[in-house]
Amino acid sequence: MSLHWLGIATGPIAWALSTQINYALAGTGHGSFPTIPIIAVVLAVIALGGGVASWGNWRRSSEPVATPATGIPRIFLAGLGSLSAVLFAAVILLQGTAGLIIQ
Repeated sequence: MSLHWLGIATGPIAWALSTQINYALAGTGHGSFPTIPIIAVVLAVIALGGGVASWGNWRRSSEPVATPATGIPRIFLAGLGSLSAVLFAAVILLQGTAGLIIQ
C-alpha cells in the first residue's frame, strides 16, 4: 500500500487537534498535572509517525518523480510529508511547552 502522502495528512491533523484541545483546556484550570504537555507529546508522536511512514516510502520508492500513468509525484509527496511532519511536530511541542510555563 502506497502511503507517500501520510506525513502530509497526519501533521496538520495532529496540530489542529492540539490547538483545539489547548483552547478547550485553557480556562478549565486543569490542576497541577501537566495535561497539555502530555497531550502535545502524544500528538507530536502521531505526527512523526506519519512522517516516518512517508520517509520509509521515500526510501523504498524507485520510480521517477511523476509516473507516466498517473502523473502523481510520489517521491515529492513522500519527501514533503516527511519534512512537514517534523515541522508540525515541532510546532505541537512548542505549543505544549506553554502548559509547563503557564499554570
